[in-house]
Amino acid sequence: MTAEEILADYGIRKLGLNDTATTFDCGDEDLNDFIINDAPLYRKTLLAMTYILVNKNTGI
Repeated sequence: MTAEEILADYGIRKLGLNDTATTFDCGDEDLNDFIINDAPLYRKTLLAMTYILVNKNTGI
């Protein structure tokens, strides 16, 4: 799959200060934990900016 094919259905956006993920499962326990627990803290303390891939059709 090419980048153009992916971006036809998905967009990339920053995880906002008020965005929270209560459930997330990509099959990698460490990444799941980071997205749910650490990403918001990193964003608030300006340590890191997390970007997420969002389906244009569903908004998820």
